[in-house]
Amino acid sequence: MLYGCLAALLWIASTSAAVADRHRAITFTFAPTDGAQFNRVVAITRERHVPGEPVRVDESELMAEIRIAATDDGWAIHSRPTSMVSRRDGEPVKNPVLELVSSIPVTIRLDQAGRLQAVEGYDTFVDNLAARVSPEVMEALLPVLDTDALRRREAADWNSRIGDFVGISVNIGDRFRAEVPFVLPDGEEIRYDIITEISGVEPCGIGECLRIRQVFDSAAGDWAPRTGEMLEDLGIPGSDGGEDASADVGARISGQVSRLIDPLTMLVHGETASRRMDLPVPDPDGGQVMTSTRETRVFHYQYPL
Repeated sequence: MLYGCLAALLWIASTSAAVADRHRAITFTFAPTDGAQFNRVVAITRERHVPGEPVRVDESELMAEIRIAATDDGWAIHSRPTSMVSRRDGEPVKNPVLELVSSIPVTIRLDQAGRLQAVEGYDTFVDNLAARVSPEVMEALLPVLDTDALRRREAADWNSRIGDFVGISVNIGDRFRAEVPFVLPDGEEIRYDIITEISGVEPCGIGECLRIRQVFDSAAGDWAPRTGEMLEDLGIPGSDGGEDASADVGARISGQVSRLIDPLTMLVHGETASRRMDLPVPDPDGGQVMTSTRETRVFHYQYPL
């Protein structure tokens, strides 16, 4: 996990001040209000590119009610889905697997400091899905249904977005690089390099938040041209060029994130994330073809006034 890597951070020199007091250290502290409730809306657009086939565009909007509660051991973050809408190529569509995954109430349990202890809620996923689809569909899905992978993906998402920053002190303009895991749809885990920049201070709610920008790539050893361009946006030298590494390295994930977070509570006030995932899949001739999925997620948070 990134948390374990942060002890050995490779800090990169800061470049420009976003605010006058850039040298004032800011410590990320998980301290939300006990009993806090709010809504989270996630708009997802996903394009799937397969050689020789039309581009398929899936869109979905997921809304969930989030409730934070203090416990004897720390904290519990309860997420209860309240609505979901899906479209494919602009037309409404029903997807039993996505609908079920998106309807599962999930609880993330944290210690007193806000570090992840457990993810709960996926234990009955396979049984519930079997009750919704035909035996033939279930038989086809079983090889890729992995409740442990769902839990690991949820844990990795929490850590990369919030948990791995707990207790870390930063200054405006700081940058660091670390390696984190990512769970692929088939349950396989790959690791990618991520560069994080503490970009500046912006107003949010009734206070101020930090703007965090990140770029990541599982083929960062080569820093492919597209990733190099994103790095240069952050003022970090990129690749010298060359071919897209996805044709040679198999599964690959890359992308960028912009997140607005209150460092005094660690509540997120806005986020946009884009990523590209390249996966080799079998073709009818017994070989493999590289597919590419490009996804954008926009998070909106509705806090009580």
